Amino acid sequence: MRQPWSIVVVLFAALFGAGCAPARYQPIARPDSDGVPLVITVDFDPAVLDHPTFAPTPEPTVRFMMIHRVGWHGRSPWCDDPFWPHGHVWADQPRPTAVWLLLGDGPAQAQALRWRLGRGRQETTVAIRPGRTLTVTMQANGGQTGWESLGTITMAPDLKLRVVLDANGGRLDSSSSTAAAVTAP
Repeated sequence: MRQPWSIVVVLFAALFGAGCAPARYQPIARPDSDGVPLVITVDFDPAVLDHPTFAPTPEPTVRFMMIHRVGWHGRSPWCDDPFWPHGHVWADQPRPTAVWLLLGDGPAQAQALRWRLGRGRQETTVAIRPGRTLTVTMQANGGQTGWESLGTITMAPDLKLRVVLDANGGRLDSSSSTAAAVTAP
């Protein structure tokens, strides 16, 4: 007969272990009813935020933490540190920055797609009407704010769009068997 605790341990590990995967955000898409699939692949490196376009937010978030002192050899040794003799720690840290990819009719607009990006490579598909011209924009909110227009695309059947956001900035690459226009800002 199995021990009931073994079932609890397995369920506990499954529930809390499932949250260890990297975050992937679902895009908010407004597809065209007569559209064809546009496959978008994004390679996102947070080093793109070092560009002067994305300025730090002037007011940092101040966090306060109280350390309870119980003595170095007390009941809770992790709560006391001989190198921090004070009971309070002040940390002056900026807020985290959320980065969004926008597809819309103009710069910083998101009529077709608004997608929060995580680190690394991500891919999504949205239906866009052939011949429609869209502007691709990167937007940052939080500890750093700003936006940058990466260029425009004119939709063609079987268009695949690749967006690279790295220390060299943002750039668009496309591939299609038919003529599709991708232009830099």
